[in-house]
Amino acid sequence: MQIKKDEVKNKILKSAKNEFLKHGYQGASLRTIANNLGLSKGAIYPYFKNKEAVFIELVKEPAENLYQHMKTMQERALSQDLSSQIAYANNENPNQEDLWINAIYDNIDIFKLIALKSSGTRYENYFARLASLEEESTLKYINNMREAKALQYDPDAMLVHILIEIAFKSLISIIENDIPRDKGLAYWQKMEEFYFAGWKKLLFNL
Repeated sequence: MQIKKDEVKNKILKSAKNEFLKHGYQGASLRTIANNLGLSKGAIYPYFKNKEAVFIELVKEPAENLYQHMKTMQERALSQDLSSQIAYANNENPNQEDLWINAIYDNIDIFKLIALKSSGTRYENYFARLASLEEESTLKYINNMREAKALQYDPDAMLVHILIEIAFKSLISIIENDIPRDKGLAYWQKMEEFYFAGWKKLLFNL
């Protein structure tokens, strides 16, 4: 019996994903999700209390896993001693961990829902949350460089915010334009090189 319930739930989620991708969260209909499975709208309620519950079930695990992964990466980088943080700026092409961008491609339909189709849900500002993580980490790094008197230019918080916002808009553009995985990863690697070189020039005139 449990297997049958799980099968029905998974079919609902698959139908819902297609409906959300086509019409967005606000334009999607529980009735259509059910009708596409030959079910009545009421057949969904034993599994999900409303439309947002279906959406959250689809996106929550990959979204929160990525958020926690990025947070861990940034905490690890800032936990290094000051000399290691200063040395980071002198790297010609630092090894960038690409697990998080691969995680997006592993769940590309889910992150497309979040980036483009989530208006009206609690995930509509998800990429802004990721950007805030990056912004907080960058400001801490800049403060460390400030205290070490290593900065050639000391940007204010608004400039940091704008530059990071641009980077995340670039990421969303990759998702929005349906760029295949290999090419998307290659693009992102080049964009990381571009942004890293820009930060080096801005902060350290390197």
